[in-house]
Amino acid sequence: MKSLVLLGSLLIICFLALGYLLTPCVLCLQIQQDLDWDDNQYIPGVHDCSEMSVECEEWFETRGYRCLLVYGGNDDAAHIWNKVLVNGIWWEFESTCLNFQVMSNKYEIHYIQEGFYKDGVKYDKSQNLDNWENFK
Repeated sequence: MKSLVLLGSLLIICFLALGYLLTPCVLCLQIQQDLDWDDNQYIPGVHDCSEMSVECEEWFETRGYRCLLVYGGNDDAAHIWNKVLVNGIWWEFESTCLNFQVMSNKYEIHYIQEGFYKDGVKYDKSQNLDNWENFK
């Protein structure tokens, strides 16, 4: 009997952990379906990463996920992407391909902007780079 309780508890923990880790995957599928930007293919010079990141920020915020705009760049280009809090973990989200991926390995972070949407109106609150360690 004791082993059945232990096995049941272990199965519940595994099920919860799986759901916890699958949430970003489900969010990717939902945002790709909702936004559907030309088959999710970013074309430099045609699409604007800042507009796409702001639209993604609104999408996440209106669904209850805290979302930040991250401004960065490297020697070749400047870029903007999102940082999204999902199940207590900060994930980087690349709006140009509508997918979670690590962008801070490709670009140096210069500035982080935090805001939120209410009734279609965006309210901004800025964060300086000094606070970046709080969002890792």
